Amino acid sequence: MNAMMWVRGFAADYDEWAELADDSWSFGKVVEYFRRIENVEGAATDDAGTTGPLTVSRQRSPRPLTGAYLEAARETGFPVERANTAQPEGFLQTMVTQKRGARWSTADAYLAPARKRANLTVLTEAAATRVLFEGSAAVGVEYVQGGAVRTVRARKEVVLAGGTINTPQLLMLSGIGDEQQLRARHRRASPPPRGGPQPVRPPGVDARLPRRSGYPLRRREAPRARQLPGPAPRDAHLECRRGVRVHPQP
Repeated sequence: MNAMMWVRGFAADYDEWAELADDSWSFGKVVEYFRRIENVEGAATDDAGTTGPLTVSRQRSPRPLTGAYLEAARETGFPVERANTAQPEGFLQTMVTQKRGARWSTADAYLAPARKRANLTVLTEAAATRVLFEGSAAVGVEYVQGGAVRTVRARKEVVLAGGTINTPQLLMLSGIGDEQQLRARHRRASPPPRGGPQPVRPPGVDARLPRRSGYPLRRREAPRARQLPGPAPRDAHLECRRGVRVHPQP
């Protein structure tokens, strides 16, 4: 989020999800949602979206050291790819969620246009604690706000968007997951009506999170290489939305 990098992920990961769940998670299906999300500035390929609300662009002012690094990789024999291919292998320069050189977040793309809707309520400083069930149907959410436990009922459906970690965590707090793990962790589902069906307990929840190793490489640079001192970088950013300060990384 802070670096504004826009990375779709590996097609093979989505296809594995499709094998475990259903075909709607395959990369061929998911890529259509990426295209609906994206508004890629200067899109040069058919797989990039151009009409979505989230503006995605190439880095406007790449650092000279970045270009030198990629050229060194190419000379060493490693592939240098364009960003967001289905199977990226090698080195690349990521795309960023920026509009005319300024940060363009999901709040800019989705929340700001929807803030005046009568059916939208945003709760701040509130944490969801579990999904409420009646039988196998999700009917609401329990949350904590200001030290008080509150509930909200769903008119149509409950959608979880807690990310890779918090979504399975909330499911398990709600009693959805491997029953042995839930008992070991003293998790209980909301009680179903007497004689009604039990909530679904798929064993795969919180069980197949792949780990990706990352190794940051850091070195000290001379002030000249960093190009930060003085008013010039600031002026280039304020006047033209270009220069070293367009991107957050040092």
